[in-house]
This record gives sequence, C-alpha cells and structure tokens, in this order.
Amino acid sequence: LISVGIQQATEFAVDGTVIKKEAIPLAANDTLFVKFQHNNYYSKSVGDHSDFIVTEDSTNNKVIYSNDVRLNVMKTDEKVAYLQIERGARGRSLFAAKKTAEKIEYGYKIIGNQLILDNYLLTAFSSKYRDQEVELFLYLPVGTYFKPDATVQDYDNSDDSFFNLHFSGNYTYVVESSKIKCLDCPPEENEWNDVKGGVEMDSIDDADSTGTSVTLNENGILIKKNDMETTRKVKSVKINEDGITIKTK
Repeated sequence: LISVGIQQATEFAVDGTVIKKEAIPLAANDTLFVKFQHNNYYSKSVGDHSDFIVTEDSTNNKVIYSNDVRLNVMKTDEKVAYLQIERGARGRSLFAAKKTAEKIEYGYKIIGNQLILDNYLLTAFSSKYRDQEVELFLYLPVGTYFKPDATVQDYDNSDDSFFNLHFSGNYTYVVESSKIKCLDCPPEENEWNDVKGGVEMDSIDDADSTGTSVTLNENGILIKKNDMETTRKVKSVKINEDGITIKTK
C-alpha cells in the first residue's frame, strides 16, 4: 500500500500548463456578450457540475468529462481584447504533465461580438485522471463594454475587488483603470462603485448586535437599533477582508 501510494503521488508531482491566446476583435463602442454553454450529450443543464466522470462520447469511446472550468476577467493595456486559454494537468515530470494537458479538448466560439464558452472539458480515457482543468483569462482594454450572461456566475473566478459580478440580473459593465464598473446595477447592489481606498474611516459600532440593522443606499445610511432609527449621510465606504467601514458626514 505504501509503494502504491508513493507511485500515485509521483504521478501528481508536477503541474504542467499549455497556453493559447485568441484575439477578440470588437468594433468601437461595441459590447462584448459572454456566455457559457453545455453539451446535451453529457449534461442537461449548464448549471450541472462534475469534477471527474468517466463516460462515453457519441462514438462509444471512453472519455473523461469534467466541469473544472474557471473564468477570470482581467484588464489589459493592449488595444484588442483577447481570451487566454490555459489547459493544465499534473504528471511525474513537467514533460509528462504538459503532454497530458495538450490532450485536453476545450471548445469556444467567437461570433461577432459574442464569446461562447464551453462549460466542460474532455480528454481521452487513456490520459487517466491527472487533475485536468481549464483556466480562462478574458483580457479587456480600458473602455470595453461587456455583458456577461447569467451562466457566467457558475464559473466566474475573478478578483472581486476588480470585477464584482452581480448575480441578480444580466447587467452591462465597463472596464476602468482600477476596476470594472456596473452601469445599470441597482444602487443597493453596486457597492463597489463608491469604494475609496486609502482613506481613514470610522466604523459603525455594534453593527452586529441583536436588534441592530444597517441599510446603505443612495439616501445615506439608516441605522436601526431597538426601534430607534438614525439616518446619516455617507461620505465614503471601504470594503475589504476586515468587513465594511463607513465614514459619515
């Protein structure tokens, strides 16, 4: 058992990645639409998730099927948007890992201003399970407008401080120099638009006490505690790993 365990661990010792870059030509002031699609042969819904399944394709060949696909939305200084597809796998050596990664099949389509991404990857059964995955990086120049479909929420892996995807609707976003801004999100959802970094702020005490609620919207901040209400105008809001701090006027 120890010998088999060491042998299996060796097969996963090294990460290997194969990278492909695909330009997305967009006309000036055009909006890029992004969506994920599934294959009815392998699943019934784009929301179905399976890390690793051995199944058969339409020609009865055994294949490995996985939904280990992630999308990261990034900013680029280049003038043209592009998609970077990174197929990754593990192996006993870098050469073996890259060879396994090369055998991963992943599909996507660029049709005009539409980017349609598969929500799954396939690889031959002979490749065995070697942590195969697909990482997608969508690089967008500053000023690019894009509209992610509701299907994106299941695969979005972006840094929330740069791209905060809102789940309640199909909204339009624009890429700015330091973050991606939602243009039509409801004010109560679009908290990232008012964040100001590097500012010393006062925190609201007892925000988590029993009977206390805090509501922040375009009218200011409403604090309700033990049936007593106080309304204050908000000067700035900071959201980070420590929580939410609000400085009032």
